[in-house]
Amino acid sequence: MSPQTTPRCRHERRIHEEALATGCHREGEGTSSQEKDQLMDNATPTIDSRIIDSRIIDLAAPLEPNEADWAETHLRGLETITRPARDQTLAPRIWRTADGQWWRKGGIATLQPGADGQLRFAIALRKGANLDDAMFLQDAVERAKDGYLLRHGWERSGGGYVFNNARRYQHPSLPDKSPRIVPCTDSRCVETIHNAEYWGDGEHDDHYADWREENGISVRRASDQPDYRVSFVGTEEDVSAEQLGRIITDLQWARATCEKVNATASDPVTKGMRAPLAYWAGRNAAESEPRPAPTVGDIARIAHAMQAQPSQILDAYEASALVSSVEG
Repeated sequence: MSPQTTPRCRHERRIHEEALATGCHREGEGTSSQEKDQLMDNATPTIDSRIIDSRIIDLAAPLEPNEADWAETHLRGLETITRPARDQTLAPRIWRTADGQWWRKGGIATLQPGADGQLRFAIALRKGANLDDAMFLQDAVERAKDGYLLRHGWERSGGGYVFNNARRYQHPSLPDKSPRIVPCTDSRCVETIHNAEYWGDGEHDDHYADWREENGISVRRASDQPDYRVSFVGTEEDVSAEQLGRIITDLQWARATCEKVNATASDPVTKGMRAPLAYWAGRNAAESEPRPAPTVGDIARIAHAMQAQPSQILDAYEASALVSSVEG
């Protein structure tokens, strides 16, 4: 999204307070034989007319002191990356439970070691997800970093954890005012997600490498263009010599930034990571060397860190399941 609408910094956050206060829903089996209302566009939410068995996850359960202490030690400093779901034929899904409550699922969040062996959170968004879907999952990640993990909507999965729940939703006949978004995959762009509400399939608002708000100067790239360019709004009024000097300095900065960005290849795999070079070094080392069988000490240490049974960690090693499901 543009600098004026970045969700984490400048966008007015519309979190689902009711869902976070009372619970979220984990999908079960259908209890009627009615057909799905499958719409033509796979970016359009699929509305399931069946009544789905209800399993409400209590997100209001109090945090235990040991949960907070463990999270502070093991989770607080972990990075979070946001990606398109690997299967982009899946659209957000909407259904209702027997109590008449509607639910919507736009993606999942995971906590797993990546191909470089580093533990990180990842949010995977389905095609057609909106801002509220993303913020619901982002909030689940932030709560997990505070200690709201097991007992709070997360489950163990593949040597890690997964938050695979839906949020409370309105009746699907009502207009959804949350804008459709797409995760950013350009590692040169500072944005995490982009507004795709008013664009065609595969397009969205501009990528931004950097900007100087005071003089309306930015280095940005349209989603359908290959290169970044300098955008200069200009001034409506006369400026002093001192102001003109600052504008010229900013334009020179923008030119240098633009040239540097265009000379750098985008790396979708490391988008959002703090240390891309360290990721590739760790991944290449792991792929080039045979992975030794874990020792009893390795298993015990990882099991303790992840609050899991040693047998679960060993199974994950043997099944090579310690790679994030959203990495390339």
